[in-house]
Amino acid sequence: MDLTFFFALLGGLLVLAFVANRLVRFTRVPDVILLMATGVLIGPVLHWVNPDIFRGATHGFGSLALILILFEGGLDLKLREILKHFGSGFFLSIFSYVLSMASVAEVCRLALHLSWLNALLIGAVLGCISSSIVLPVLQQVNLRREVKVTLLVEASFGDAFAVLAVTTLLDVASGGSAAPKTVAWAFASSLILAVVSGILAGMLWSYLLPILSEERFWHVLTFAAVLLVYSGVHFLKGNELVSVLVFGLTLSNFQAVRKRLRFDETSGAGWFNEMPIQAQSGRSLDHHHDQMLTFHGELAFLLRTFFFVLLGTLVDYSDLRKNILRLFVFRRHFGGSRSRSTNRPPCLAYVFGPGA
Repeated sequence: MDLTFFFALLGGLLVLAFVANRLVRFTRVPDVILLMATGVLIGPVLHWVNPDIFRGATHGFGSLALILILFEGGLDLKLREILKHFGSGFFLSIFSYVLSMASVAEVCRLALHLSWLNALLIGAVLGCISSSIVLPVLQQVNLRREVKVTLLVEASFGDAFAVLAVTTLLDVASGGSAAPKTVAWAFASSLILAVVSGILAGMLWSYLLPILSEERFWHVLTFAAVLLVYSGVHFLKGNELVSVLVFGLTLSNFQAVRKRLRFDETSGAGWFNEMPIQAQSGRSLDHHHDQMLTFHGELAFLLRTFFFVLLGTLVDYSDLRKNILRLFVFRRHFGGSRSRSTNRPPCLAYVFGPGA
């Protein structure tokens, strides 16, 4: 591909993403759909982009975009909101995942005649709606504040439940054992580690931020801190996505907590007593918070634009066309008659067995 054409394509995609994001308020259609459709158009349809070149980069783009979206969500949350709606979001996450997992497993049992273990494994993989899809859509849908906070919590835990369920079932399939206490402790320990790490990192960065914000490129340094928190918690076997959310939440609410606990009562300082922010920089903490939110929001917009376009380019129609042709032939062959024993189309008896 010509380099000039590639740059023009990138510029056009960013313009399209901006326009699609603004049209959401009128069309009520998330820009994710338009971006993926554009990827299908420039990839499998027009062959402007070779998807094999970017196949390995898609996961990286998606992970980076998800990290920034969660960090931005944490910066935009108030501690009172998250405490109020944490229970409902956590319950919704468990209930929706278990229900989806069981439904998919039951369909696999009836339609594909799989064993319960294999059916549950497929259900564990497909039972979770990826937070990289839910969170960008959630930012654009006009919902009540409490509903958004609840769904944010639910989406943050959905991937964790999926990873835990898949690894547990794989361990059982390989001949291991998965006691309920062991599984519960693994999840609880990863969650506790993520929350504690996010709070400690957020407190440390809150103390450093008044000094660092006087230097150029301090937003990039904050982005580096987000990546280090994510990688460090992942290395320690914690829930890295929750740690990023808690990191942003701590940065946004640490000043208010200090004031509530009367740590700043005597000095009138900002985040720490030795260096009042107003006297040092002449800018309020709200200004720094708004700058962080703007920078990381735009960076997340950039990354998720390329992620969803690349996701569309990876669509492979070859197997889909074969399956559609087989389904058409199957319906033409069996669709004209009814099963005498069950008075149902024979295709249902064929799929679900003679007892269907």
